[in-house]
Amino acid sequence: MLIPERCRDQKPFRHRATTLPRSYRTPCRWRISGNPDTKSGLKRSEDSDTMHWKLKGFMNDRGVNVIDEWFRTLTPRARAKFETRWKYLFSARITEWRRPHFSRLRGACEGLCELRFESGNVQYRPIGFFGPEKREFTILICAQERGSRFVPSDACDTAQARKALILEKGERAGEPKILDSLY
Repeated sequence: MLIPERCRDQKPFRHRATTLPRSYRTPCRWRISGNPDTKSGLKRSEDSDTMHWKLKGFMNDRGVNVIDEWFRTLTPRARAKFETRWKYLFSARITEWRRPHFSRLRGACEGLCELRFESGNVQYRPIGFFGPEKREFTILICAQERGSRFVPSDACDTAQARKALILEKGERAGEPKILDSLY
């Protein structure tokens, strides 16, 4: 059995009665309980925390990635916000993909997720899903939220149709060119 043990250089970090996510703290080692030679006695791999996500985007009929097309229309400040959001999620564990950075959608958008960021009083919501491969997040449509509704209004239907296309034909998901500047 593995039991978390506080690292020597790790101190609890509190700010306004909330604890920062584990990714902001030093990685903690695990103390082994039981026989260290058994499989259950293995130490937690620090490499598992550093596995990165791959961002993909839906490729339209012209072969243009929707992320690249959308990214060109953003203001420089909105671009910086998106880059910062993706860089945070890029190396985060799936348990850290939550509000305010990320949200799973319900209703007509069931099975889809949104990246969340705001710039210049505009709520940007790139909508996507996990897949088609492991540790990939594919953005299907880039929408905005106004008054608890997506703009364009058919964003969920479009995203669901594109998701079905990608799962049927994996070649419709491609890496955006903007990633060259992100990494």
